[in-house]
Amino acid sequence: MTKKIISFILFIFISIVASAQTVEEFLTADTWNIAYKISEAGERTEEAEETIQSNWVKFNADGSFETPDKMTGRNKGKWRYNPETNAITFTERGSTYKAIVEEISDIGLLLNYADNGGFKIGLIHYVFIPKIKSNEQTEAILTSGKWMVNLKRYDGDITEKTPDEQKEETWYVFNADNTYQKSEYTGGESATISEGSWFLDDKFQLNIDASENTIYTVVGDNSKLIFTTTTGGYNTIEMTKAK
Repeated sequence: MTKKIISFILFIFISIVASAQTVEEFLTADTWNIAYKISEAGERTEEAEETIQSNWVKFNADGSFETPDKMTGRNKGKWRYNPETNAITFTERGSTYKAIVEEISDIGLLLNYADNGGFKIGLIHYVFIPKIKSNEQTEAILTSGKWMVNLKRYDGDITEKTPDEQKEETWYVFNADNTYQKSEYTGGESATISEGSWFLDDKFQLNIDASENTIYTVVGDNSKLIFTTTTGGYNTIEMTKAK
């Protein structure tokens, strides 16, 4: 019995260490840019493109962090992640504050400033260098649930956001048998649901309906997805998992 207890405690310890290492690897991977804010009341505000580019934080592996400063160019402080509380402690200019890591992956970070009223900030990599996943990993993400379409971008600078009243009915569902369903508004009063096929090729790209104009690179995790194609005009589809 004693050996079992010791083994269980060791397993928990190893899991915590592994989890901490994963979070810290995501944090220090690249510069994070603030993309949106969520108020204490739960209202989400998207940042302007130029604001996203200039409002950033960089977590360094030596425990220091940097943010922009109008006077000195860069403000520096210290950070420390606690896996038991899932919180980052920031120390700068003699003050200390904490933020809980609610979500983190290679494409997104959501911090909850619970001790300061509970407002949240969402961060992305403005310059994003995707990490290639295997087809098996990508398939597991694609088929893990319903994906709600947040926005589409065309030709690099035309952005089409899904209206709030249409978000619940604008989605993709990818099935394990390589079929999919898509719901979207095409001009009528209600959404239209269509079906098709999909597969992942040897270049780790998503092919929809075997068309040359719908071949996408896929980046994401179990909460967010980004499809990008350079065929038929620059095109990006950003989605989040339905709850």
